[in-house]
Amino acid sequence: MAINNLYVLGSVAVGEGSIHGVTNFDIDPGIASVMARGDGRFDPSFIAAIHQSPVLGCSTTAIADALSSIGLVGAAIETGSLSRWYFQKLQQGGIRQATGKAVLVQQGMIVPRTITAAQGALASMDVQAWALSPDAATAPLAIEDGVAVPTPPTTARRYTVGPVILPSGRIAGVTRTTIDPGLDVVVRGDEGEAYDTFCAVRTRTAGVSVRATDLDQLPASSGQENPWIGVGPITVYLRALQRAQMPFADGESEHIAVTMPDCMISIRSVGGDEDEEQEMEMSIEPVTPEDGESMFQLAIGTSIPS
Repeated sequence: MAINNLYVLGSVAVGEGSIHGVTNFDIDPGIASVMARGDGRFDPSFIAAIHQSPVLGCSTTAIADALSSIGLVGAAIETGSLSRWYFQKLQQGGIRQATGKAVLVQQGMIVPRTITAAQGALASMDVQAWALSPDAATAPLAIEDGVAVPTPPTTARRYTVGPVILPSGRIAGVTRTTIDPGLDVVVRGDEGEAYDTFCAVRTRTAGVSVRATDLDQLPASSGQENPWIGVGPITVYLRALQRAQMPFADGESEHIAVTMPDCMISIRSVGGDEDEEQEMEMSIEPVTPEDGESMFQLAIGTSIPS
């Protein structure tokens, strides 16, 4: 049989916002089935779909657009703020068709999972969403055909690893940072219904991992002071890349900053293979400040202190 249709991924719409620069999709319809045999049977004699709990995931390199749409604590998907996950159809003998398919989420939640940045590579952000039934009877995922696929912008900013700044100054030799918002999402249904109807962030236990190569930053022990532990505030930067140019300089207001006003930083490991430079891995663990400020302070389009 001849191949008639092929699709590639598109963008993700979230209400009036959107996630562009998508590099992968992972849509799990979440069908749970049960089998029964009984009476000593060799083969199962009964099967049923008992529940559906869809989970959708994607990654994007257009991090500022994604954070503007869902922030660091996620966003609700609801009436008036639906989410569509687009698939573009390839044009036979051409490039792309103007229309394609979309997986529609009418109710649920979408959250950031991790933001990873490394030296010499594009930073990326992983996103996860859960789809609910609005009334316990309507299926949580719908498939739309022949929909207009949004044209992605060519102006979306891209990023790479940036500096990490402590009260004492920059951590030298930073090669990789990973920001984990640490959102614990609870999804629930009840009464044996086929679909989940509730979704919320229950708690947050965030963390940031930093890798650096400059071991001169290991301070010498002094009296009772512990050289393996420090305190905030600490700011982690993503350095903005300039289209067809070199990365933006520190003083230009193009970068992303995540500040943790109250946190502890500790060195978790020092080492590496014999044919590689030795590295330190540091863990930053933020908590809610005593003055009630946010644990994470996000700034998009900011400069990096010199």
